[in-house]
Amino acid sequence: MESFSGEACGGANLGSLTAYTEKLIRHTEKSLVLVSFVLHHEFFIWDSIRKYLKEKLFNVTIEILYHKEANSSVSVREIIKKLEIFPNLKIFKLKKGQNFSLHSKLLISDWEKALIGSANLTNRAFFENYEVGVYIEDYNQVSSLKCYIDNIKKHSELLRT
Repeated sequence: MESFSGEACGGANLGSLTAYTEKLIRHTEKSLVLVSFVLHHEFFIWDSIRKYLKEKLFNVTIEILYHKEANSSVSVREIIKKLEIFPNLKIFKLKKGQNFSLHSKLLISDWEKALIGSANLTNRAFFENYEVGVYIEDYNQVSSLKCYIDNIKKHSELLRT
């Protein structure tokens, strides 16, 4: 397990959130799961996904789970446009009327590696805010998140498959 911080901290003698995110995406072979309270279409990660996973697009399943858009539903439509080349793209939005909020922030690669932290999937979170988190490369710890992700999906609507 390694720690990281957002760019606003200058790395704070920890690893860079951006570097760990790109490392996780670059090494994904089968599945990438992204969970965030809020999404925004102007976020570097969408370009990184296209760049690093384009050659694997028929082999990789990408699942995005979120609570709300940063500005409007335009964000999700724009994200779909950026990632529409991936036939196995699934986007889940937490259903309205739930008695809880989806506030976790996770990136999971192949159920073997994960970033867990405070940063939403927005440029502001990654480059302007003070954020912190951990990078985990332990199959048992990361795969234990499957039940959590499945439970979120049960309370979400599938917007794109």
